[in-house]
Amino acid sequence: MAADETLAVQEFDPAGSETLALQEFDPAGSTISDSRDPLWEKTVRLFMERNRGCRRTRNQTRQGIALIAAIYLREQSRWQQFQTDHGVDRPRRGPISHSIFHAVCRYLLGLGVGGDTNGTAVVMAAVLDEWYEHRDTITPKQIPGWIKDRHGIRRIYDERPQRGDYHPAETSPPLIRHVVNDLVYTEAELARRLIAHFRPIGRILDPCRGNGAFYDNFPEPCYWCEIRDGRDFLACNEPFDWIMTNPPWSTKLYRAISRHAFEIADNVVFFGPAA
Repeated sequence: MAADETLAVQEFDPAGSETLALQEFDPAGSTISDSRDPLWEKTVRLFMERNRGCRRTRNQTRQGIALIAAIYLREQSRWQQFQTDHGVDRPRRGPISHSIFHAVCRYLLGLGVGGDTNGTAVVMAAVLDEWYEHRDTITPKQIPGWIKDRHGIRRIYDERPQRGDYHPAETSPPLIRHVVNDLVYTEAELARRLIAHFRPIGRILDPCRGNGAFYDNFPEPCYWCEIRDGRDFLACNEPFDWIMTNPPWSTKLYRAISRHAFEIADNVVFFGPAA
């Protein structure tokens, strides 16, 4: 084993797993300006070791989930761009996962082994989705302990609120899924095509930013709201030239958001189902 590989094993010794090695990183801090990204490199080393079939795979998976969460908190305002910068692409074929974490999980689980062969990325992404809903009370370094308290990754996956995943894990038991249409993310390429078609100018708002597919591609000046990130569009009363977004699809929320959008914007473009 090479010296750097030995170091990676020592860094993720399960004896210190509950504190998780995030001490030297501030997830709330800004993006590292240096070309080297220690937190990302640490995550890559962990998954390279995990994917080789180390006996501590379960523990390392918990650590990996926590590291991904820390990276997301640091990069959430530019999550799509961060993934692109590091070579993380969504699958080019097949349906697209609703989870904003699926692509990075799939990428990391494929390092050194050529791909996510058993659907683990879906399970990991679902655990991260569940953490995301509680991110105000569960810090990344608390995630390994939180997973243990919830009786493991698989239990969290199987007991989570069903969000209509397009990628059920191959190892999962059949589940009756109740699809909630309010968490359907737009592909960045589709958002770019819509923006290019309508050519919005002036003050532009994405009232339901989600994973940033529209907002990240707007021309300046642009603004965003996202209820899960503390910016409630229905409480925003500033005037805008354009509003463009993929809004929640459930009838009650859609009506409220669309009504308010037409109250404060001259032009409104919503992307959603035809019926």
